Amino acid sequence: MAVLDKARVAQQKSDTEETSGKGKSEGIVVDVLQDKTLPTGERRKHDITEDAWAYSAPPPTGRYKIKLHPGDKPVTKWDSEDGRPPIYNIAIEGEIVESKDGEYDKVRVFPRVSTAVGRGKGISTAAGLIVKLGYKLPDEIDDLSLARLVLKAIMKEPMTDVEIDWQAYSKEDKRVVYRGMHKFPQDANGEPMHVVDYMTKARVMEEIKANLDVTHWYGKGETGSVGTGTKIPAKVVHTTVTLAPDPDEDAPVATKTMAVGKAKEAEQSIEDELAELEEA
Repeated sequence: MAVLDKARVAQQKSDTEETSGKGKSEGIVVDVLQDKTLPTGERRKHDITEDAWAYSAPPPTGRYKIKLHPGDKPVTKWDSEDGRPPIYNIAIEGEIVESKDGEYDKVRVFPRVSTAVGRGKGISTAAGLIVKLGYKLPDEIDDLSLARLVLKAIMKEPMTDVEIDWQAYSKEDKRVVYRGMHKFPQDANGEPMHVVDYMTKARVMEEIKANLDVTHWYGKGETGSVGTGTKIPAKVVHTTVTLAPDPDEDAPVATKTMAVGKAKEAEQSIEDELAELEEA
């Protein structure tokens, strides 16, 4: 099965599990009019002045743990108009987990990484993600191999910490209008408004909404928060392991990162872990 097909299967499996309630109780058809044995459930007080169908505010800016899955269209190839080699974009779906009191669990964010190296940069976001997830890249790697490596890593559904913030995009002006929760207009109570009426360049009013954006990926052992300026990188050592090869070619060599001071666990090579994915 091709890597792309596997990613689609993994996404479909994730979607099916979420809608079917796997890992929690299944929905059961009941007769609320006749069945006198049904539990009453929680007694709630409702704010009837609020619109129940209104767009909910995203979680506030901060550090969150997310579980990664391949996006709906995991990898897209972008060809250059000037004859340069193509680049690959990798779509990711992140699901917040282990938030305080579970308040924001299951909220989703949709970051992307690319094999392109931006102007003035020495590393692509795709390569940067691999490093943040705990792997050390070889000195050189081609874009296709890097895209495959990122996809395989995401298919393992790892959990990692990220910094999340708001942004709002204007479809009319085709640009990000607000970047950062504290840049949004405020309401009468001084709170940022997550739904804003925006005047476009064409002088047309457009309703724009705050969406989540991953502004920073935390590496293994990286503490604090970039939002508070207390980021403290951990000292690390590297243990080399080899990635499982593709059927038709060898995959690149990567290095798994282990934080100093952690109790040593039984080492399992990434080759073994990816082999399990191949069989799934």
